[in-house]
Amino acid sequence: VLDLGCGTGILGIIAAKLGARQVTCVDIDDAACKTAQENIEKNHVEKNVSVLQGELTNLPHKQYDIVIINIIADVILALLPGLKQYIGSHSAVLLSGIIRERKQEVFSAAIQQGYRVIREINEGEWVALQLCIDF
Repeated sequence: VLDLGCGTGILGIIAAKLGARQVTCVDIDDAACKTAQENIEKNHVEKNVSVLQGELTNLPHKQYDIVIINIIADVILALLPGLKQYIGSHSAVLLSGIIRERKQEVFSAAIQQGYRVIREINEGEWVALQLCIDF
């Protein structure tokens, strides 16, 4: 599992507690990485979860089964093209943190980049999308 823009690390921690054998949490913010590491240790999942300060381009190219991005639409839009190097035909890409007014923009950009939208969840002003890609 790859958690981009991990913040506190909560999604990576949940992934590990749900059975993910290896989780990589990435954030550009040093304070977020420190907080994520503390939370990982408090939740006793440090064997399965690692934290990296940096960007998507700092990661070695490998395929992840699940990619989680819970961040604003502008960042999601910037990540979509480069993300293809980190996913395979069976990977799931979960996008959340999208405000309803930006949903169509993210949806259209994903389609233009070759992704398929598998599922859409709306809750109040927020939208989450599950994507996959056909290679």
